[in-house]
Amino acid sequence: MTELRPRGADAERWTEAQIREAIARGEFDDLPLKGQPIPGLGQPDDDHWWIRAKLEREDLATMPPSLALRRDVLAAIAGLDEWQTEAEVRRAITEVNAKIRQANRVAISGPPVTLVVYDEEELVDAWRGKHPQPATPIVPDATGSVVPPRRIGGRALDRFSGWTRRHGRRTSTWRSPGPGS
Repeated sequence: MTELRPRGADAERWTEAQIREAIARGEFDDLPLKGQPIPGLGQPDDDHWWIRAKLEREDLATMPPSLALRRDVLAAIAGLDEWQTEAEVRRAITEVNAKIRQANRVAISGPPVTLVVYDEEELVDAWRGKHPQPATPIVPDATGSVVPPRRIGGRALDRFSGWTRRHGRRTSTWRSPGPGS
């Protein structure tokens, strides 16, 4: 226990002497934030800072699981546009639906779970509408290997496009000159 300040002693000098003695004894050597900035020093004042710090220190969720699930599901559905292929979109929807089924099967704490499983085909169709497919499909050649279409200036070339470009025609259909020519 610390000793009491003697009567008549200067409070500032006595306090500084106590601190110097504690440093000499090594009582400040293994502090948890030694050499690091004080956390939250530059942040605005928060009345509940100690609650937030306790939750973070104890690694506790600040949101009930049912609300966290709703937030995660809505973020996943809103983020479908970021996926590049249909297979990735389908996988993301399947994962979301699995989480919803699990939450509906088991009681979790928080407000009731009112999420319904999403229709995979409907979401994939919406994704397809925002991500148009290439105009020319990639088809296997005679050997069975997939050969992507040739591209010039970002446009896919079909077998007639070179002929139509050379002859200044818009279509690749051949027209007979007609009778009497």
